[in-house]
Amino acid sequence: MAAQGLWFHVVDYTAKAASALALITKYGTELTFTTFAKGAYVPSTNKVTKTPSNYTAQCVKSNFTTQERSDGAIKTGDVKLIAAVAAYKVGDEVSINSDVYRIMDFRSVEPALIPVVYILQVRK
Repeated sequence: MAAQGLWFHVVDYTAKAASALALITKYGTELTFTTFAKGAYVPSTNKVTKTPSNYTAQCVKSNFTTQERSDGAIKTGDVKLIAAVAAYKVGDEVSINSDVYRIMDFRSVEPALIPVVYILQVRK
């Protein structure tokens, strides 16, 4: 039985993602990230090589709130990046003002399974 008199508002999250990217681009900066793919095993060193590759993403540098810091996972000096959608991985590195930071954690903001932005926790 259909509900009578109820109106449902449909949100276009693809448009919200485009708006978020426009704002991040306007107020942020393009940062270079480095990801590392596992390469070949080298028996003489008993190690697996890592092959770096770079990608860029628009990001806005921000601060963590007191609530975000309350669980202890955020350390002093950690930086919060509000970032455009990209294929981030824990362990990727990002260069910010000539300093190299490593992605410690990230989460996507994706209502209705549409990624809008990512929140990255990076550490020197």
